Order: sequence, then C-alpha cells, then structure tokens
Amino acid sequence: MSADDVTSIGPLNRRSGSFGGADLTGEMAAVALLAVALALWWLWKWHPSLLPFWAPYEFSWPEFLAIWLTIGWYVRGLALTAAVERPPAWRQLSFLCGMLVIYAMVQTRFDYLAQHMFFLNRLQHLGMHHLGPFLVALSWPGATIKLGMPSPLRRLVAHPVVAATVNVLQRPMVAAVLFAGLVALWLIPPVHFHAMINTDLYAFMNWSMVVDGVLFWCLVLD
Repeated sequence: MSADDVTSIGPLNRRSGSFGGADLTGEMAAVALLAVALALWWLWKWHPSLLPFWAPYEFSWPEFLAIWLTIGWYVRGLALTAAVERPPAWRQLSFLCGMLVIYAMVQTRFDYLAQHMFFLNRLQHLGMHHLGPFLVALSWPGATIKLGMPSPLRRLVAHPVVAATVNVLQRPMVAAVLFAGLVALWLIPPVHFHAMINTDLYAFMNWSMVVDGVLFWCLVLD
C-alpha cells in the first residue's frame, strides 16, 4: 500500500442527509464504545473475576480503542460509500476477521497464557504479525477507514510527514528487513526475557509486530 493509497478518500454517499445521519450514528457509537471500555476497565480494576473470556486480561486503553475505533471508522466509511462502490462482502469479512484475530491476541485471556507459555507466545506473534495483518491487508481498507475518520484525523493521516514515513517503511528492502528482523530481534533471549517481564516493553513489542505486519502485507498484496 503506497502513501497515496493510505491517504486516499473513497467515494462518498451523496444521498441527502447521509453525512448528518452518519455523523450522529458515529457519535452515538463512540459514546457506546467509551461506555463499554469504561465498564471493562472498571471490572478489570476492581472485579476481574467477573470478566468474560473475551475481555482483556490486562486492559489497555490504547490497544482497546485502537482496535475498536478502527473497526468503527471502517463501518462508518462503508456507510458513507455509495452502495455500488463498497468493497465486496468477502473483503469486509476479511477486514473484520483480521481485526478480531489481532484483538484476540492482545486483549483477551489468551494474552495472559501467551505471556507464560513460549509456544503460545509464538502463536500470538503468528496471529498479530502474520494472520491478522494479512487478512486486514487483503481487505484493502485504507480508503474506507479514512473516510470514516473524524476530519482532524484525516488531515493528520494526509500530512506529508506521515506519507513520507510510510513510503520509507514500505520500500521493499526496508519492509523485508523489518519484517524478518523484528521477529528475530524479539526472539533474542535477553531481549525476549525483558520484554515478557516489562509491561511497557511488552506493549511496544506487540505494537511493533502489528504495525509492521500491516505495512508489510499491504506492500506484498498491493
């Protein structure tokens, strides 16, 4: 995926009132998402035994909101796209499955198991660096997600610095070295050990795997 693809805006649904209705629906969805996040955070903080299996073992505001806001922006982008120009159903399903795979790897009880069993940690990285990002890239969601974003974020994504950074990271040689190199880096025994016992470093490791996976597979599938 080139910088132009990342920053492009898909076709708009020009039916009367489509923007106003989508904006209202988007605001209501954002409020509902915040309410769910607050409820999960409160349960995680004070009553973790009551959390369902799909809830975060270690609640992370950045990870939870990044995943579900992205899904929300994609859904809103679909609503703002003319019906005849929306991605086919299989691409929409691919995107949702990819995002749910990433969510399962980093914000469910599987994350706890992966922190304590090495072979499950390898499956976790397979999901967050390979399978999940591959499915997301296969859906080619960039234009749809951007269309569903708030205007300030759309302008931020279109900023020349962002575009230039994406172009550098998606140069074939750079992308290939990062894709293989990050896997090797986090498997170096001292590095891996510290990543598993340090909360901030563990979060950075997960973010690096997901972001690099999405950028790499978007390049490969372009």
